Amino acid sequence: MTPKEQKIKEAFGESWKLLSHSMQQHILTVHHWVDRSRNRMNLSPEDLGFDEVTECEVHCEFWRPIQLKGIENNNGWIKIESEEDMPKSAGRYYVKDMFRDDPCISVFEEALRERWLDIITHYQPIEKPKPPIY
Repeated sequence: MTPKEQKIKEAFGESWKLLSHSMQQHILTVHHWVDRSRNRMNLSPEDLGFDEVTECEVHCEFWRPIQLKGIENNNGWIKIESEEDMPKSAGRYYVKDMFRDDPCISVFEEALRERWLDIITHYQPIEKPKPPIY
């Protein structure tokens, strides 16, 4: 099971067992929402122990535990699991490393590639802000 799949299951908690196997697979592989129209058991957030207003993100006929918001792109963080995951260009990045809980800013360049592979677990490009419209 991937770390992403594990986080999805954790977000559903004990309620995960109440979902059919096909619904679980749909949530894990197709998208990370409970689709009310595909939900043959008609389970609402409340049926699974969630308060729809405070604990769920709801979009039309889809809902999910609020902890999964941003899971599609890992909140913009790129996980470094291999050489292919490394930044493609030199620059400054927000990084998470093995030693700190909070992100910091680090420079990436080819000379630092091995260091990054050893200690950086995730990175996120620092986007140049768009100019004001008015």
